[in-house]
Amino acid sequence: MNSVDVDPFAHLIPGARKVLDGSEAARFAFIGRDKLIETPALRQVQQYGEELYAHAQIQRPPNGLLIGPSGIGKTHAISSLVDRHPPRRSRASGELRVPILLLEYPPEPSRRWFAKAIAEGLGYLMPLPRHSADIYALLLRLIDRARTRLIICEEVGQLHGWGREHVLYFYGLTRWLSNQTKVPIIYTGTDQAADLIDGDIQLKRRFEHLKLVPWKADAEFAGFIKAYLRTLPLRHETIVDLSLVECVHEMSEGITDTVVKILNRAAKRAIQSGAERITAADIIADVSLPPVITIGRPIVRRRQRRR
Repeated sequence: MNSVDVDPFAHLIPGARKVLDGSEAARFAFIGRDKLIETPALRQVQQYGEELYAHAQIQRPPNGLLIGPSGIGKTHAISSLVDRHPPRRSRASGELRVPILLLEYPPEPSRRWFAKAIAEGLGYLMPLPRHSADIYALLLRLIDRARTRLIICEEVGQLHGWGREHVLYFYGLTRWLSNQTKVPIIYTGTDQAADLIDGDIQLKRRFEHLKLVPWKADAEFAGFIKAYLRTLPLRHETIVDLSLVECVHEMSEGITDTVVKILNRAAKRAIQSGAERITAADIIADVSLPPVITIGRPIVRRRQRRR
């Protein structure tokens, strides 16, 4: 009988396999990269976003409010949706086409920021007109010229505490933008974003809530852990048993970003220790240990000789 060669690194994606023989720093750098892992939440957001993107332009277009705890994966899912429809230049006219306009609300109060961010996102880098009516007319021209099909603005919940003047301006501009462009809008944020939208009866009726919730310690969560471990350049396969799943879930409270950080730190320690695989014991010990860093060669500075 002919023996069949078993691939010792079949548990890794091709990219992770390539860096196995690299330096510790190279492996750590690969671990720290952003990785796209298919999850139920990501598929849910992508499907919902694609439905709005493909929706016919009508007088009252559907809008969405994507809410969930910080780190649950909202931005990750939105980014993957935008990557499907990236901005591009028209070969004929050279004009910028922005199928999905992605914005983020600023960290401090600003009435004109929303309009300014929309204009800049559509390629308009000149100062806005002074009068509001001229600003609004400009935005309509830019959105039409860019052939925008979907507008997404993240982190709108923080506006909830900015005072009534800014909130009323946000309400008015949102209603006007939706009515005049006939382009669907998606806002994202934590539960504060839901409180903000629900504070206006018209917007409450126009925005459908889509809520992302933390993972449960179930088979889907175990599947996500297995999929993520395939991206970590460890020489030996990690056994994803009930003990490991429960440890990761308890430490992360089911928040995706925290899960990723826990597994990344554990993978780095597994490389430094030579174990080359993650165990539940590594996960438990992770809380009390300092961040893992790669240690390079010390830099020796030579003193200059005095002449």
